[in-house]
Amino acid sequence: MIYRVKNSKFLMSYNKIYIFFSSLKEANSLLFQSKFKFIKKDNYYSYKEKIELYISGIGKNNTLNFIKNLNLENNSIIFKVGTCGILNNIEILKPFIPSFVFHQDKKIYINKDILKNIEDKILVHNKGLLTVLNPISSLEEKQIILEQGFSLVDMETFFIMDNFNNIPTIPILVGTDRGDCNSKIDFIKNINQASVILKDCIEKIIHPLF
Repeated sequence: MIYRVKNSKFLMSYNKIYIFFSSLKEANSLLFQSKFKFIKKDNYYSYKEKIELYISGIGKNNTLNFIKNLNLENNSIIFKVGTCGILNNIEILKPFIPSFVFHQDKKIYINKDILKNIEDKILVHNKGLLTVLNPISSLEEKQIILEQGFSLVDMETFFIMDNFNNIPTIPILVGTDRGDCNSKIDFIKNINQASVILKDCIEKIIHPLF
């Protein structure tokens, strides 16, 4: 086992636990193959009225359109769970938490007090995650991002964290591709395994509470 939770009891102080995925492919294992028995509601899935799971859609526009009318409870926590591209030699198909998320000129740090309750066997990447507007489509674009000091990219996490800036958010991500000409093929090849890894992470963190 490559990760475990130091203390899940800290989650009991929150009124709600919100889980955001970008796609059903990412969420599939947690929704349909996990210890949780989610019930389908109008635009989300529910577990024991304590957990709500949302599929926001891929990219900035879909994410913002989905979340603009959501009214999340105060004193709650968000887990943004999903896949990302890894542009350097960090191993793919391993779960990690970025220490901050960046888009344009804004940086959002992950809550350190919450991170203390999750052991470092989930890698915390100290250079953070860059949220981009479009998939990386060329080696030139990839090189520019690397030169900016980023090697982890996704298309949604910043927008979730920025919109719900009054609610602590923990991104848990798994790399599926290298942000190159093989990215689409690699994503398709790795998405099922990534979904299982993400399910295992959430089960280890949250399920002991129930």
